[in-house]
Amino acid sequence: MTISDVQLHKNIVDELAYLSDINAKNIGISVKNGIVTLTNTVNSWTEKIAVDNAIKKIAGVKGIANELEIDIPSLHKRNDTDIVEVAVRQLEWDVAVPDKKIQIEVEKGVLTLTGKVEWAFQKRAAEEAVENIFGVKKIINRIEVAPLVSNKQIKEDIEKSLERKAHIEASKIKVETQGNKVILRGNVGSWLLREEAEKAAWMAPGVSLVENYIVVP
Repeated sequence: MTISDVQLHKNIVDELAYLSDINAKNIGISVKNGIVTLTNTVNSWTEKIAVDNAIKKIAGVKGIANELEIDIPSLHKRNDTDIVEVAVRQLEWDVAVPDKKIQIEVEKGVLTLTGKVEWAFQKRAAEEAVENIFGVKKIINRIEVAPLVSNKQIKEDIEKSLERKAHIEASKIKVETQGNKVILRGNVGSWLLREEAEKAAWMAPGVSLVENYIVVP
């Protein structure tokens, strides 16, 4: 069933209003041909990501242009030194993060992560560990994943993972590898399935980058 832009806009507004961790009153939403554009402001980086994740799960969404700015309330503002100190502690406390291999830099509220890890989940875990810190306006994750296996092995591991997931039509997805970069092409029935295919690619050992060109008709 095709969902009109008008109906899709209503569904997005209703979903954001339903979620308790999102204050949708300042969020501008426009929809054209299934592409959602978000404008205006939210109070934190966490809220910006939460909005993005919520909209991805709505049927009929083909893409999102997230242009939301972070307007941190004065009560939650921190200087860069304070943010770094909190971030260091957060990484130390997270058992999934090899904190000794990661460096943190903060400039005007923009937090950048660098270093090298062995698994993609460690790179994601590092970002998740710092994304709830008050005062952070943006996170740039430049942590590298060191390749552990051959291109052929990465490709085979991802293809087998897709085949094990009954809800994903693996035959419609083509997996390519270039070094430790994975490229996904093909088409699936929903944005959520597209995201699931990408997650499967990220789980393969040695993957440092996934380019997802899967189309949602």
